[in-house]
Amino acid sequence: MKRIRHALAACDVDIAGIEGILITHEHSDHVSGLPMLAARTGTPVYASEGTARALAGKIPALAGRLRAFAAGTSFEPAESCIVETFPTPHDTPDSVGYILRLDGLRAAVVTDLGHVPDWLPDRLSGVDTILLESNHDAELLRAGGYPAFLKKRILGQRGHLSNAAAGQTAVLCARSGTRHIILGHLSRENNRPELAYQVTYDALASAGFRVGADVTLEVAAPWAATSRVTMRNEELDMMRVGAQVENSSFLTPHS
Repeated sequence: MKRIRHALAACDVDIAGIEGILITHEHSDHVSGLPMLAARTGTPVYASEGTARALAGKIPALAGRLRAFAAGTSFEPAESCIVETFPTPHDTPDSVGYILRLDGLRAAVVTDLGHVPDWLPDRLSGVDTILLESNHDAELLRAGGYPAFLKKRILGQRGHLSNAAAGQTAVLCARSGTRHIILGHLSRENNRPELAYQVTYDALASAGFRVGADVTLEVAAPWAATSRVTMRNEELDMMRVGAQVENSSFLTPHS
């Protein structure tokens, strides 16, 4: 809970302003801070039907707070904010990813999937910002100290995306309009932030994208909060400026 509070503060986000908590699945690395966060905020917790059932059994304090949905459906947790959901191939019964829509912009959370299904790139088409899993370097994992069964699980079709797979997915997303890519869910033992960055950077560059110009690339290190990402809808900005001009005799510089 302390890490969550500090991360929010670093991004100038008041924890009291949280209107909903989205859970991808019930594995402990995703929900260990949930009881305290939910208690502190008093907000609803959104999860797929299978995940909601698992959470209700694990965390009785969430009774009455869980809002279950069927994977693949959409809902509106706050005014003008639409959340689209989609299933992810992970070793839990009902894992999901999210696409959030607000003010004509779309941001996606795509983690905890052993492979990228054929339909997923189309589902992500036009997403402005994506948090994309880049969990491990396959060679580091194979040479590391994890037991054989765990290596097999991570490398499997319902495990986690490798750096190479993340790079390939980043290229597909960039080709369909994504302009901000954040690599996340890095393994502490089987990856390095600079390694994950370089693999996706090289994939984007080989596909003709200029990182820093055509697309931004950032790595969410497992031990620190990322910088705050600001998305802007330029068309909407122009509409707002026009409305201000029509309704005000004084217009401050718009930035």
